[in-house]
Amino acid sequence: MKKMRIVSAAAAVMTLTAALAGCGSAEEKAAKKNITLPEKPVSHGKPSVMSAAETIRDEEWYSQFCNAVMNGESSFIVNAKIANNAVEGALALVKSDLPEYFWLGTSYSAVTASDGSRVSVEINEDFDTDDIPGMLEELRAAANKCIAGIPDNADTYETVLYVHDYIVNNTDYDYAAIKAHKRGLVHSAYGCLVEGDAVCEGYAEAFTYIMNAIGIESGVCTGSNHAWNYVKVDGDYYWLDATWDDDGKEPKHDYFLFTDEQLLRSRTFDYVQAYMPECTATKENYYVKNGFFFEEYDEDKIIGFIEDNIGSGECEMMFGSFEEYDAAFKALFAEDKIRKVDDIGKYTYYHDDYMFTIRIETV
Repeated sequence: MKKMRIVSAAAAVMTLTAALAGCGSAEEKAAKKNITLPEKPVSHGKPSVMSAAETIRDEEWYSQFCNAVMNGESSFIVNAKIANNAVEGALALVKSDLPEYFWLGTSYSAVTASDGSRVSVEINEDFDTDDIPGMLEELRAAANKCIAGIPDNADTYETVLYVHDYIVNNTDYDYAAIKAHKRGLVHSAYGCLVEGDAVCEGYAEAFTYIMNAIGIESGVCTGSNHAWNYVKVDGDYYWLDATWDDDGKEPKHDYFLFTDEQLLRSRTFDYVQAYMPECTATKENYYVKNGFFFEEYDEDKIIGFIEDNIGSGECEMMFGSFEEYDAAFKALFAEDKIRKVDDIGKYTYYHDDYMFTIRIETV
């Protein structure tokens, strides 16, 4: 499910006239101001997974599986002896290869038949199967609306950024569906692009559906009760998580084109995946590409950076390690070094302990 952005308890409007009484450590000053300090995340190792793309994509029975699903069949024969875990892999792969198949549920089985295996898959009960062709056209139209807005001559980075922001701007995260344990269309590209209501699977499948339509390699990965994307930009793979970049306001970019190391601070992978690429490149990361990334906290440099950027109403920065991020946070907010910024006025701030990011907004 969606992770809410980590927001400091001191994120309420603050003013530069607020004085910190007394001396002490950053921790003591933070406690007096009721500031929640960063907590270092526990990083996971990247696990071995069963990659459906490498094991079943080229199998004849997978094509038969896709054709049956395309026709809305809930029970059908494939000409191979397969087990339940193979069907699980096929369902995972469909999310990346054919995310427009929004009518698929999560229950499945495979039993031996005389001429192969009989596969049963769940069909979403929120609508009649006779409605599928019309709904599929609605989905295509919604995707085309997004695609039509991609700027002329946009490169791959700019295209991916536009689609990411479009999905965030046009989708409401459906907390009620999660609370009610509702499966439904919120888990699909249709829910995201047509109805404008989705949970993480819907965001991820919508993104890959549009990427597939415009010829950019992308897929869906799952783990830690969550779903997100990989995408290939200029020859390198990156992770992208539109759900966690949606806080109900303007699109954020903490989770736009990030690495394995960054991803494994907040989640791990389910064993069965469509595909799990190596994501180690950093050059297209949003913060790196835009000059918002700092290997270390240098007070003069950071104060100058804030002064140069806060005029737009928002200033974002990412740090190369938890230690430097922690030092920046404590200095700026617990020790009030942000008061050195000229004419900052009233502001609010947010921080993400997984991505080592700080965002300051004027109010």
